[in-house]
Amino acid sequence: MESLWFDGGNRIDGIKKEWFFNIESTDPPLLNGFYVQDTIAARSLADPKGETDNLTRMPSRILVQTELFPPFVCGEGVFASNLAKGLCGLGHQVEVITSSFEGQPVREEVEGIVLHRLRSIPNPLYPTFRLSLPCAQVAQILDNFRPDAIQINNPSLVGSRLLSEAHRREIPNLATNHYLPTTATANNPLLAPLEKWLSRLAYRAMVRFYRRADRVTAPSHFARELLVDQGVGEEIRCLSNGVDTQRFHPRHCVPGYWRQLGIPPDAQVLLHHGRLHRSKRCDLVLDSMRHLPETVWLVVSGDGPARKDLERMAPQRVRFTGPIKHGDLPVHYASANAFVTASPHELQGIVLLEALASGLPVVGADAGAIPELVVPGATGELFLPGSATDCAKKCLRALEHRAGYAPRQMALGHDLADVVSEFERLLLRS
Repeated sequence: MESLWFDGGNRIDGIKKEWFFNIESTDPPLLNGFYVQDTIAARSLADPKGETDNLTRMPSRILVQTELFPPFVCGEGVFASNLAKGLCGLGHQVEVITSSFEGQPVREEVEGIVLHRLRSIPNPLYPTFRLSLPCAQVAQILDNFRPDAIQINNPSLVGSRLLSEAHRREIPNLATNHYLPTTATANNPLLAPLEKWLSRLAYRAMVRFYRRADRVTAPSHFARELLVDQGVGEEIRCLSNGVDTQRFHPRHCVPGYWRQLGIPPDAQVLLHHGRLHRSKRCDLVLDSMRHLPETVWLVVSGDGPARKDLERMAPQRVRFTGPIKHGDLPVHYASANAFVTASPHELQGIVLLEALASGLPVVGADAGAIPELVVPGATGELFLPGSATDCAKKCLRALEHRAGYAPRQMALGHDLADVVSEFERLLLRS
């Protein structure tokens, strides 16, 4: 068996105690890539403390809270949807509390999951999103559903109300952090002068919230350290958002897929997918296209308030698709040659996991949690945040040496089935 060890893209012998990435040429390939204690493979296959927790094996009632749920597109909503469906697939009864689209409360059922869409208002920091209101309906839902455990994804007004009710009713609860305060000012330039004050205010509220939760998880080492540094405490679990590695797979590549956008069949396609907000810095990716050869094209998929401005500034070899249907995403990813993101505000990045699972090397800004997934020379390349020329350089390297990367092996360490099983264990252990 041959083992290749990479550290910062360089082959080394032995194991280092910092970043390391191991690809073993077995069938199927095995991966061991993590930062000290990270990855689902290391966490879910064995209890790191050598303890065995008692897991409730009978079907349980689990309540999931999130401010955003599909068809709203964001990482928190995708994670909450995946978790709810996964727990339902394990035989549990799952209900979700989220915000309504139009403002008025709605109750609906989707794929066996009951959705309670609460009365909502436009989010003042993210006008395209909604913010649910902590109405009496929250207590009514708890009275009727009588959950055995509650999983909370947002320290919002409803999230805080739900946490208070959980303690009053002695319901086990787990809170997961998906929020990075700096994104609020990054998306709204009018708030930039208040960035430090708003960040302090947001972190204080987050600390008060997460200190009250029975258990806390964060999707990356970077996200965990943010909470630890703010004083939440050390007992925070790193637990990935996860990705369905069977749904997102290189086998879904369709030759000639990009002809529908007028892209030449011999072109190399870079993909940028996700919400088009200022904080995602798609403008920098567009700028990098001016430094790339004529054979390289960029496809920008997704929607958001920054889209019109981005379309106006885009060079010729760029195509905007708008939102992609949920069922079309696997083909959309797998048919590209590489994935690129310039966002410096990621607590993990579900789109990165989806791209990696689809076999795409990822070119990302060396910021936030991105370096935990993007290992130079192994799963993709990192570039200097804010530098369009370095972004272009690393994109070209990824395209020219695509066969030398093993991006899917990283994604296999974040498989959604393992993630859901671990959340089930944390929510229902006695």
